[in-house]
Amino acid sequence: VIDNVNIYYRNNTNNYKVTPVDGKTTTSVEVSGTLENVESITADDIYVSFDMGNARPGVQEFTLSVDQPSSSLVKYTLKDATYSVNVLGETTETTEDDNINNDNG
Repeated sequence: VIDNVNIYYRNNTNNYKVTPVDGKTTTSVEVSGTLENVESITADDIYVSFDMGNARPGVQEFTLSVDQPSSSLVKYTLKDATYSVNVLGETTETTEDDNINNDNG
């Protein structure tokens, strides 16, 4: 299990600001494969995100997704399938994929 994997948002077409309901900005991902391949994976290798394409202001629960690695030697499985955030009516100036804590990856 790899802990402290950053959570990103995608498709923030309305440029909403978001804050996590529980203050959590990372998640854990289970990595399966051979020991050698699993041990070479770090949190920075894993991209976890949620889609804000249909987001509206207010507290909402989103489904998390994890991008699988380009090699088939390891597989990622999310420990948490959903993520609750407060979508604020305020807007930001970027529509890029972003880290929930605005760390820009």
